[in-house]
Amino acid sequence: MSMKSIPAIIPETGEGYSKFSFFCDICDTQIDNLGRAMAAWEPGEATDVYHVHKGKCLDALDKILDTYLLTVEACDLPIFLLRDLGLTRYEPTYAAA
Repeated sequence: MSMKSIPAIIPETGEGYSKFSFFCDICDTQIDNLGRAMAAWEPGEATDVYHVHKGKCLDALDKILDTYLLTVEACDLPIFLLRDLGLTRYEPTYAAA
């Protein structure tokens, strides 16, 4: 497990700038679509947040940690971050109802 549980910077994209990206903590490949990924963490105080592809990678993380995991769609992470920093009033789509 690579433990890249924070966004990484991808060097020069060919468009003249670098960009932030996530890498799967299980298969160590770039997560190119946050809609196909989950953020997972163990309940408790401050803890690591793992970013993994849905399906096999999430199942593998569950087996490796062998504990109950809390999860959220990775595509909601930017919305939570902006909200928690006080930069927006928007909520993730499932919480808006």
